[in-house]
Amino acid sequence: MALRSVVGSSRRIRGAGMGIVAAIVVTAAYSWAWSGAPAFDGDSPSYLEMARDFADGRIDRPHLRAPGYPLFLTASGEVDEPGARLVVTQVFLHCLCVALWLVLLRASRASRWACAMFVLVALSPPFVEHARFVLSEALAEVAVSAALAGLALFVLRGGRGWLLLSAAGVGGAGIVHPVHQLLWLLLPALLGLFRFASRGRLPSSRQVLASAILLAVAALGLFGTVMLRNQQRFGFASISPMLGATLSHKTSRVVELLPDDPAGVREILIRHRDAALLDPESQHLGHSYIFRALRELREATGLDAPGLDRELVRMNLELIRRAPMDYVDEVLRSQVWFWSPGVTDVAGFGSGVLKAAWNGLRSVVLVGFWGALLLLTGPALLYLAAPSDRLRPDPGARPLLETLLVCFLCVGTVFYTAAVSCALTAAVYRLRIPVDLAILAVVVLAPGLWGMLAAQLVGNRQASARLGEIPPPMTG
Repeated sequence: MALRSVVGSSRRIRGAGMGIVAAIVVTAAYSWAWSGAPAFDGDSPSYLEMARDFADGRIDRPHLRAPGYPLFLTASGEVDEPGARLVVTQVFLHCLCVALWLVLLRASRASRWACAMFVLVALSPPFVEHARFVLSEALAEVAVSAALAGLALFVLRGGRGWLLLSAAGVGGAGIVHPVHQLLWLLLPALLGLFRFASRGRLPSSRQVLASAILLAVAALGLFGTVMLRNQQRFGFASISPMLGATLSHKTSRVVELLPDDPAGVREILIRHRDAALLDPESQHLGHSYIFRALRELREATGLDAPGLDRELVRMNLELIRRAPMDYVDEVLRSQVWFWSPGVTDVAGFGSGVLKAAWNGLRSVVLVGFWGALLLLTGPALLYLAAPSDRLRPDPGARPLLETLLVCFLCVGTVFYTAAVSCALTAAVYRLRIPVDLAILAVVVLAPGLWGMLAAQLVGNRQASARLGEIPPPMTG
């Protein structure tokens, strides 16, 4: 036993060393290919502005952005002119996420083929390009991966370290991407639901209870601290005063339904919406018009940022009440944007052909995810619904349940992200990036899961046939 333990430890150390070397090589390759220069998006300046305020030690006004990514920029020293250090850091963090997911896949008994396919796709340009941008998605991916994979490894392998990693990820995800503020509630709920569906076979009640308590303490403690600080300094008890602006993406087509008001808010909104529709550099959708109008709205109403956010929330809820089907239509449109491949020129390295190829790869992964759901949901439900006294004793049942649990956690997190993003924001494909590795994990686990489900269902049927309950399957 001692010799086996030593051999196992040496293998883990050797594997960790090889993983670190591989991560360094991949990071160096992408940094060289991108000349160490970060890419910028329309949202990048607002993150940098908040990071500069953190660096100067003066947060004397509320910012629209959540504080997680600006704090990361401040800690990395990349607040004035982000350069190669930020690109290297974010690419390396992505590699660490891939390594964490690989540990989970191996714990789920995924085949070598599945693990190799996961690594190759996860380290390809379309899955790494977000690490070049000065945007929060790179850090959100780290937090969500830690939360999801850490919790799954806690159930599969045990050990408090994995649960602590999950708790840190849940807290971090909420202050980086407000969309993920409810992960602390979602993940234990998914564990409890799977335990109910599997009739107590996995996970244990102690694991469900421990995860629920620790994730809640970590998340609510961190969120509560941020909210209390914002309430004391700026008068709003939330992570950021952004909800009113993001909801405006859903009501841009019906702002005419607002009543006239002395401050002229309705006229301001219509004017900026129409200007956004006609902007030659826009996509002529008008969704983001609200950011053009914020300054004029503050001047017209005399409200500060938190007060204006509350007023925008009130107005948008009124518009949704008056035109509910238009809101539903916008949510459905957002689903199209959320599930689009979304590869940019960064992954194409200036080549239109290469960019098209990478869009094809992303499309294959997304289609594979939905195909896996369509093919596996029915057999999985049949297996879980089988009466426990008719289940044949089989050592293969534990690996099957573990793989089912991992896929269930991944699918639940992906759908939660899609639902909240599409209900409250413009839901561009960027908001899917933090769960892209979860989507890919489901795709590579699906073939093995199909084989295990088929073997179990056939075995259960044969066992029942021997008991004379049902005829055996016809052969020949």
